[in-house]
Amino acid sequence: MAKRRKRRKGPNGLEKRVASLAPKAKPLKFTGNGKVWIQLPLLGKRKNPDFIVPGPNPRRPFEGIQKVVEAFGDYYHSEQFTGLSPKDHERQLVKAYADVGILCLVIWESQIKKNPRAVRQRLWRFLRKEV
Repeated sequence: MAKRRKRRKGPNGLEKRVASLAPKAKPLKFTGNGKVWIQLPLLGKRKNPDFIVPGPNPRRPFEGIQKVVEAFGDYYHSEQFTGLSPKDHERQLVKAYADVGILCLVIWESQIKKNPRAVRQRLWRFLRKEV
């Protein structure tokens, strides 16, 4: 029998950092604890995004998702774990989400450490972008 993974209750340090960079007027909704699963045929599996931009109906924020934000830690998303270069790993995921009509922004841990202001600008532009 396969072991069931324990769900996290809340965001980890990197995810908290990403959430803090989002504008208050258009906050991200944390879903990295298993609240939302999206089938990605190009990857041949379901994916639990770290954050979603809630869908158009405020009463049903998980319906009609058009944008997701993934926070990639440099260690667990390295070539050692994924078998792909970081750029290829990111491209593959963005393409898989695009295939199902969802825009995806990937934010790397090292980008936040190096230049949080630039990451904030990228995130704000992504959130303003029309789908």
